[in-house]
Amino acid sequence: MKYIKLLPCFFLFLSCSSKTSDENRNINKNQLDIITEHYNITVSVDLSNRLNQKLYPKAVSDTEIINMVAENMFPKILNHKRTMNQLDLFTIGFINKKQINAYNVNTERMSIDFSKFKTQAQRIDYIRNSYQNEKKIFIKEFNKLYDNAVQKPYGSDIWTYFQQGIDDFVVKKEVNSTKTGNRILTNKYRNILILLTDGYIETIFNNKEYDLTAAEIVEFRKKYLQSGEKSLESFLQKNPDFKIRPVTNPLLEDLEILVLELYDRTDTNAGASVHPTDLEIMKVIWTDWLKCSKVKKWELYPKSSNKVETEKIILRFLGV
Repeated sequence: MKYIKLLPCFFLFLSCSSKTSDENRNINKNQLDIITEHYNITVSVDLSNRLNQKLYPKAVSDTEIINMVAENMFPKILNHKRTMNQLDLFTIGFINKKQINAYNVNTERMSIDFSKFKTQAQRIDYIRNSYQNEKKIFIKEFNKLYDNAVQKPYGSDIWTYFQQGIDDFVVKKEVNSTKTGNRILTNKYRNILILLTDGYIETIFNNKEYDLTAAEIVEFRKKYLQSGEKSLESFLQKNPDFKIRPVTNPLLEDLEILVLELYDRTDTNAGASVHPTDLEIMKVIWTDWLKCSKVKKWELYPKSSNKVETEKIILRFLGV
């Protein structure tokens, strides 16, 4: 994996200089417009029975992933290609908003917003005096949410979340521009959703058009093997009944989705119990669904074997 060299010194962030190197900005062909991208990162967690470690053991827990994202906010993510005026936003999203009241969580504690500062001096003061404490509060509040969900898991309807829950907080489309001399300075957001789920999509409707249950994957495998098809993708296109109905939320066109911790129930200590595996089928159906739903960009990964692997996947997706 190729890494972009990061600014190692804390004081570079604190600098009040407005000088920015050409490699750290996107300049148009007329050398007049400078576009700076800021991160709007939402981490949404499937708080269903997938949290049960006895049923679905994992090497990396959701709490460790959240901690990983929080620890990389500053300086790695915040300082990436910028030394001042960062507008980044980090938030915990809810697939099922009823979980907010059910688990008595404070959503304000699960959001760190660098765009709220009007001046660089305020941002510097926050980094120096408040950030570390707010980061601890961020992690602590998620841990409280997670612990409650383990004791009493709620359903997580991912299809409906994509259709209705992906709103203008998850996807910030506004672009702010200012003119300095003959140059236009533009700030825009790069909207990213990190989705932690096992990949089995279940809804209260129990409708094949909206979910992807273990039973449906078993049926897909059976008919695929009977068909003699050599390609899972080709079989899916010829058998659209196995497809998930596309989402019609236009905001997805400006959203990048990183799906982590897909859990293969056909994976055993001795290896795969059957082929094609649940994971292989899951990836094909998810890919078709996200493509037909016009998601801007996506990547799908199975459960990681260690924290280092997970961190590399996240930072590579972010381009950091």
